[in-house]
This record gives sequence, C-alpha cells and structure tokens, in this order.
Amino acid sequence: MKKITDPQRREAFELLKKHLGDRKKKTPHEILEIGIGDGANLEYYPGNSSLTALDMTESFEPYLKENLKNYPEIRYRRKVIAMAENMVGVEDSSVDVVVCTYTMCSVTSIPSVLKEVKRVLKSGGKFLFLEHVSYPKSNWNYLLQVAVAPLWSTYYGGCKVKQRTGEEIRKTGFSNVDMETTYDEKLLLFSRPQILGVATKKTTRREDRRIVRQALVDPTGTRSTIRADVGVAIVPQTISRHLAEANFKSKRLFRALPLTPEHRQLRLQWCQARSMWNVTDWQKVVFSDESWFVLGIYDTVYGCGGALHVWDQLKRQMPSCHSVHDLELAVQVLWAHLPQDNIRCLINSMPDREAACIAAGDGPTRY
Repeated sequence: MKKITDPQRREAFELLKKHLGDRKKKTPHEILEIGIGDGANLEYYPGNSSLTALDMTESFEPYLKENLKNYPEIRYRRKVIAMAENMVGVEDSSVDVVVCTYTMCSVTSIPSVLKEVKRVLKSGGKFLFLEHVSYPKSNWNYLLQVAVAPLWSTYYGGCKVKQRTGEEIRKTGFSNVDMETTYDEKLLLFSRPQILGVATKKTTRREDRRIVRQALVDPTGTRSTIRADVGVAIVPQTISRHLAEANFKSKRLFRALPLTPEHRQLRLQWCQARSMWNVTDWQKVVFSDESWFVLGIYDTVYGCGGALHVWDQLKRQMPSCHSVHDLELAVQVLWAHLPQDNIRCLINSMPDREAACIAAGDGPTRY
C-alpha cells in the first residue's frame, strides 16, 4: 500500500516545504504526526525536523525507532499515546506542523480532531493532510462507496471510504487551505478519491497588530525577539509575511538605523572624492588625520569570511573619556593593538567599498 501511495506522500510534503519556506538550519521544525505507525512519512520530512509522534498504542514503537535510524537528521523527541480526538500530553500552541496521512478516515469525529489540531498548532502553523474521501454525491461511484463502506470498514481497521474530510477542514476556520483532489487509478475504484493539502492556522487581529507594532518600536529586532515580545507562539514565516505586508523590506528588519538622504549624499560625495585611491593610499589614511570615517558594526569585509567588526572591537574596549583629546589618544592606542589581520582586511576592502558606494549612487550597498 505504501508503494502505491508514495507519489501522493511525496507531493504532499513538497507542498508543505513550499509553505514552510526558508528557515535557519539551527531552528528545527517542531512536527507532530498523528497516527505515525512505523514512520512511513519519515523519508519526506523537511530537513532539521524535531518529531513528536502520536498514536493510540505502543505496538508500532519498535518499528518506528528502527526506521528512525535511517534518518539521523530527524530528532525524535517523544511518543504520545492518545486519541487524535483528545491529544492529551501535547501542549497548546507547541508545534509548527501537524502531519496527518490516511488517518482521518478512521477517526470517530473529524471536527474533534481538527479542533485539537488547531489547539496544538502555533499561530501560522501548518496542517499537512493526505486522506481518502468520498466521491461527489452526484457521481455514480458514490453509490459504490456507500455499498462497500460497511465491509471495507470491517476489514481495514475502521477506514471509512465516504468521509467528507475536505469540507470539514474548510469549515474549521483555517486562514488558508491549499487543497487539491486526486483520483489515483492504481487504487480500487471506490478508494480512488484523495485530498492532499496544507492548511494554515490563522493569527488573531490582535496578534497581527502587535507584530507590526513591535517591529516599529524596535527596528533592530529579529523574528525571535518579535515573537517573544508578542508573547504568543508564532511560526517565523508568519512574522515574515506580516512584516512584508507592512512594507518592511527585510525579514530581519533593520540591524541599524538607516542613513538619511543627506547622509547618503555626503557619503557618496566623500567616496567620489577618493575614487582613484588604491590600497596604498588607504593604508596612509587609516593612521592619518583623515581617519574620521566610521564603519557600521555590521559591515562585512570584502574577501573575508563573516563580519570582522573592527570598529565594534574598539567600541567594546573604549575607556571613559572626558575630552576630545583623551578620546583621540584612546582610539589610537586601541587601534595600534588590534590584530593586524583584521586591519589588513579592512584596508584591502576599502577600494571595493567606495566603488560599491559610487555604483549604488545614494542607495544601499552590499557593505
């Protein structure tokens, strides 16, 4: 059966990955899978997943653990023994994704399961579903499903081939339901209709306003700090979407206050006046009276891995100064004691920095 449904499983998880978007590798996807069995879906999981399994019994646990050995990138947190209609042991707003494949056809109450799914999902969390459903009532094959339903349910663990799961999902109140219906000819006629898709738990209007307001209050904030300040478990992608809708141009917001138009024009003029300078010229400038230029602490040094916060190192070591003269002396002493590799990388990057500034006009540069 799994081999027959592999294409559907693969398609469903590809859709999930599309909805999840980019995520830092160090931040795992907290996933709850309902009715996990022996882990038939593990091979399709997104990278860096943290798994909580939910099942009615422990009978499949040895097979699940054996299967997990093939996927070391999946962190197995725990197994919760509970019914899908009452997920006791799974905290409110605690998971990024709920996975449910070929399970809803066997539950006693689909609305109860969906209510629990919404409870455990974080705001903006994703519900991945892949299920058998009924034909439309106007289709003659629906009568066939009605006829075989009792016998099918008896022999296949209570599976109900005429469930209308898609309609129930749409009525549950998710903010977005991306769903499609397929008819797999490899399956028996009365079990061919299937739905696969991703539903998103919506945030409240109050949460939406607080996300944007917090971004305005703290322009240097990150998605993590915004989520902490809002005080509600919200998936990072939802925060990014709200920031984009509010016309913030970066998912990380601003890491420093932006330059004013006047500052940008002065910076451009300053670079244009030194457009012909080479590395030798810049070596003299760093230790002369013209070393008044300031680099941001988040500047990336050209040709070096990562950011070398040269001026940030000075700032952290700077003693308290009570006059301009004391400040000049302190800067000179600290500069002289900086690692020469850091200074060399900074100097070598200066021609590229000023060329980038001139090319960008008064706009931002990669530095």
